[in-house]
Order: sequence, then structure tokens, then C-alpha cells
Amino acid sequence: MLNISNNSIADRFFDHYRAVRKTKDLTGFKYFNRFLFFFFLGLIVVLFLRWTQNVTGKGYVTTRDLSARPQVVQSFIAGKIEAWYVREGDSVKKGDTLLRLSEIKNKFQDPLLVSRTQDQIALKEQGQQVYQQEFDAIEAQIEALSSERKLKERSIRNKKLQLSKQKASYESEIMTLEQKEQTLQVQYDRNNQLLQEGLIPRKELEQKRLKLQETTNKLVQKKNDLKILNAKNQALIIDQQNILPTYTQKVQKLKTKQFSITNKRLKAQADISKQQTLLSGYEQRQQLNYILAPFSGRIQKALKVGTGNTVKSGEKLLRIVPSNYELIVETFILPMDYPLVHVGSEARIRFDGWPAIVFNGWPDQSFGTFTGRVIAKENFISKNGKFRILIAAKDPIKEPWPDTNLLSIGSGAQTVSLLKDVPVWYELWRYLNGFPPDYYKPKSDSKSSKKDKDKSKKDDK
Repeated sequence: MLNISNNSIADRFFDHYRAVRKTKDLTGFKYFNRFLFFFFLGLIVVLFLRWTQNVTGKGYVTTRDLSARPQVVQSFIAGKIEAWYVREGDSVKKGDTLLRLSEIKNKFQDPLLVSRTQDQIALKEQGQQVYQQEFDAIEAQIEALSSERKLKERSIRNKKLQLSKQKASYESEIMTLEQKEQTLQVQYDRNNQLLQEGLIPRKELEQKRLKLQETTNKLVQKKNDLKILNAKNQALIIDQQNILPTYTQKVQKLKTKQFSITNKRLKAQADISKQQTLLSGYEQRQQLNYILAPFSGRIQKALKVGTGNTVKSGEKLLRIVPSNYELIVETFILPMDYPLVHVGSEARIRFDGWPAIVFNGWPDQSFGTFTGRVIAKENFISKNGKFRILIAAKDPIKEPWPDTNLLSIGSGAQTVSLLKDVPVWYELWRYLNGFPPDYYKPKSDSKSSKKDKDKSKKDDK
């Protein structure tokens, strides 16, 4: 007890116990101390490793092409279902017939509606041809009146020319007769004086008087003829002046008939256009009796079943899912993370149903995730209080996403948008203090901003 002797009681009484012997063995403490040393050393090394800050989100798979999203096929007309040509789960191509409808409206139930409408159009076109022939006949009458007017004007001009020549002849004869009358009058007066003086006989005087009287009568006759000629000339002038109004009046009457015919032609053309519109509508409506696939895809679900059931215009018939489309992920992030995500930044995606081991801070060490890049970010908050982000495959050739046959639209997806690289100790300090990830700009944005600044400086210079 007091260790007076070198002989230990423990060696004599306790060494034969196995548990006591193990307490004296100190090799385990050495290994444990080494383990603690290397553990804390590794922990210190880990604290200085690179950690990628990230923003997580949750969304679902969709497609970027709006025309390739799941679509509900509707009925364009009201009708009765006569036959189905597809079943749920069938694959169809664009333009394949899905089902057939029959008309339920009375005005479309005539099987000869299209042919009868075509006959009506043909009759109206024949009537329009008759109007055209009548119009052409009146046009020929107008041309004939124009030719007749020209001929009459030419005839009057010729007559006036003849009268002018005849007038000149009469005037010349009147002048000659007037001179002759004057000469005969002088001779008669001289003979009358000689008769009074008894130098000539009375018979000679009477001969002079007869000649004078004959010449005077001829002069009067010529003057009367000249007056008649002037009257005829005046009548020709009046006729010439009346030609244009007369023929103009006749032409105007024919033009009025043409205007009436043109009005009838336009009405007939309007009726033909209406009938053609109706015909086109009837033909299109007959085609709408067959519901066709808008694109290649798979029939997902029939929303209206059975035959003989009536459907309304615009009623949903079935849902079809496209077969070929470009997949993207629509995810939602918190408003506080919205400034940190940029278009073009990298992201990691884990699809529901695909096994994955995810290390958010070490994306290169993650397993079962797929790479993507942010292609768009919405500037307006969604109904769920988050902002919508669209992510597409980063490199569809080298790092493709799962096939569309395995990954369908609507599948869930969890996204990790990669941000700035920081040490692990800084990330732990930030997380313990509740700070958000560091705000940063991608290199592309910073380079573009530098280029813009350089351009602005050059412009200023």
C-alpha cells in the first residue's frame, strides 16, 4: 500500500485477471491518438477544399416547343360520334384519323349540299355571261352610233362645200346679170331719147325693153336661188349643231343601260362570291367531320367515349402526347436566390425515378445527375411565390438527357444551380450565420461589361 517494498501486491493478486492485464496495455491509446490526429488533420484539409455554392429548386420536366406540349384535341363542329379509329396508348402520326363525326344541324345534313351549291354558282356564272353579252351588244351600238355620227358630219360638210361652190357660182352670175342689166338700161334710155327725137323706130326700142326685162327676170331668179341656197346652208348648220346633242343623248341612254347591266353584274358577282364562300365553308366543314392528329405522338386518354354521343363545338375529345420534342426543366427558386442565377450558368439536375448520389457542393463527385444550363428566367413572380427558371441540356450530344421514351413530360426534377467556388470553412461560416450565397456575375457578363466600357471610352474619345 505504502510501496515500502518493491514487491507489488497487484502483481501477486491481480495479474492473473485478464481484464486487469488489458488495462495495462497502452498500445490502443497510441492508435486512438493517431486516429484523432489524422482525423483533425483531414478535417482541417477538408475545410480548405473548394466548395461550389448553389441554389436548389424543385420543378418538373416540360418542353420548350409550345406546339409539342401535351395537347387536348377538340371538336371543331357540333356533331355525333360515329366511329373511333384509335385506342388509348396507340401511337399515331400527324394527319392520322382519330374519329369521325356526323352532322346534327339540319342545314348541313344534305349529302348533295356541295354539288348543289356548285350548280348554283355555275348558273349565276352563266347569268353573268349573259349580262356581259348584253353589255357588249350595247357597246357595239354605241360604236355604231359614233360611226353614224361621223358619217353624218362628213355628209353635212360635203353638202356645205357643194353649197358654198354653188353660192359662188350664183354670186358670179348675179354680178354678170347686174352689169348686163345696167348696160341694157343705158341702151334703153338712149334709144328712148333717140325715139323721141325720131331717129329710130319704136320697134327697136321695144326690142331693147324686152332684153332689159328678160335680164331683170333672170337677175331676180338668181337672187331667189341664192336666198334658197343660203337657207339650205343655214339648215345644214343647224343640223350640224344638232348632231352632237342628238347622238350624245342616244349614247347616254345606252350608257344608262350599261350602268344598269353593270350593277346587275356586280350583284351577280357578289352572289357568286357569297356562294363560293359558302361552298368553301361546306367543303371545309365536311373535312372537319374527321378529327385528325395535330402531330405525331401517343394517345394518352380519351375524354369522350362511346359512339352515338353528341359533342358540342370546341368540346374536348382526347389528349395526345407528342413523341418527338426537346426536353427542358421548369424549376422554381426563392426570391432571395433570383439575383444569383444568370442565363447561361450551369446547373445539375436529378430526375425522379433515376438513382442518384448528389453532393451539392461537389458537382463533379455527384452520381446520376445530368448537366444543364439556364436558358431563361422569368421576371415576374409565380403564384407559388417563387420565380420560374428554365433549364435545358448543356450539350445534348456529349451529355444527353434520358430518352423521351423513358423521361416523360410532367416528371419531377430537382435542380442545383451552380454559383461561385468558395472554401468549405467559408461556406460553413456563411451557413451558421444565415447569410445568402455570394452575389457574383458570370465571366461572360463581366467580359461583356468590360467590352461595353471600352467601347464607351472609345466613343467618348
